Amino acid sequence: MPRRGQVSLPAAQYRRRREDRAATRAVRRPGHHLSVCGSGHGCRQTPSARDGAEVGGSPSVRARLRRLAGLDERWSGRLRVEAGTPAGILATVGAHLGDGPLWLLLWLAGIFYFPPPRRWHILAWLAISIAAGVITYAIKFTLKRPRPSEVDGFYSKSYDRHAFPSGHATRMGTLPLMGGWLFPEFAWLFWLISIWCILSRVALGVHYLGDVVVGWLIGAGVSLLALVLVLS
Repeated sequence: MPRRGQVSLPAAQYRRRREDRAATRAVRRPGHHLSVCGSGHGCRQTPSARDGAEVGGSPSVRARLRRLAGLDERWSGRLRVEAGTPAGILATVGAHLGDGPLWLLLWLAGIFYFPPPRRWHILAWLAISIAAGVITYAIKFTLKRPRPSEVDGFYSKSYDRHAFPSGHATRMGTLPLMGGWLFPEFAWLFWLISIWCILSRVALGVHYLGDVVVGWLIGAGVSLLALVLVLS
C-alpha cells in the first residue's frame, strides 16, 4: 500500500524505475559489464574498462617503432668507443673496409685478372651489390633516419646523410656469401671483415646498430637469392 500523499504507480512503470536505479548503481562500479534493457527495445552491453584497453588501448605502430628506435639507440651507445684510443683506431680502420670506391677497385681488378668463369662470377657479385644498394638507398631516401652524430670522413654529406639502412653494411652482407662462394678458402676472413666493418660503423657513431643489421641482411638476402636462383 502506498503511503499517505504518495501517488500509486502502475506495476510496469514501477518495475522500470527499479531497473533504472539498478542500472545507475551498476554503471558506477568499475569494470562491470552492464546489460541495459529498455522496454521493448532489446538489451545492449556496455564495455568494461578492460574491454576498452583491449579495443582501443593497444599501442600504435608508430609508438612501437619509437620504442624500438629508443632500444636501438641505447644498445648502439654501449658500443661507442673514443676516437684516438686503441679501440677507436681499430674501429676507424674497420669502418673503411666497406668503402664503395675500395670495393669497386677490387671488383674491377678481379674482373680483369681472373679468367672465365670466375671473371663472370665476380661481375655477377658486382651486379648483386648494385642491386642490393638500390634497395638500401630507396629505403634511405624514403625513411630519412638521421645519423647518430656528424662524423667527418666516413660518408658523403651531400648524398648520403641518412642512416637507415647502412650502405657499407649492405656491401659487407654480400661479402661472406659471394666471397665465400668464389673463394671458399677465405670464407673465414670474409666473415671477420664483414663483422669488423659493421660494428666499427656503430662504434664510431656513424650508424645505429639497427642500421647495419638491416643493411647487412639486405646484402646477404640478395646474394643468397642470386646464388639459389641464378648462380647455383
